[in-house]
Amino acid sequence: MAAADGREIDPTGSGRLAERLTSLEAEFRLLREEFVRTRDLIEDREKNGRTLIEAYKQVMGDFTTLFEAQRKENLKRDESVRFLLSSVETRILSGLDRLADHTSDDDIGGERKSFWRRK
Repeated sequence: MAAADGREIDPTGSGRLAERLTSLEAEFRLLREEFVRTRDLIEDREKNGRTLIEAYKQVMGDFTTLFEAQRKENLKRDESVRFLLSSVETRILSGLDRLADHTSDDDIGGERKSFWRRK
């Protein structure tokens, strides 16, 4: 079939335009899937960041408790340092455990052995 200006019209729609449309739809679908994966990774990172911030706040609370106890009880310096290091290590390890539980296998960094878990 010919158009008024002499161009051929494809009545079935299966020409180059239809192929291009199909290609664009497939590319759009892939981009949307990649966007969803990226959005999920960002949400995981934000959640993990909030977990670390909470652990940091707890450690700072432990510092406050330590210094208050040291002032009130006149604790010896080495006792308070031991308490502080033990408290910090416990908070860090529990924070890392929580992160490990919530980190997906598709994470950007892949699997890494934690610095704190080398023992």
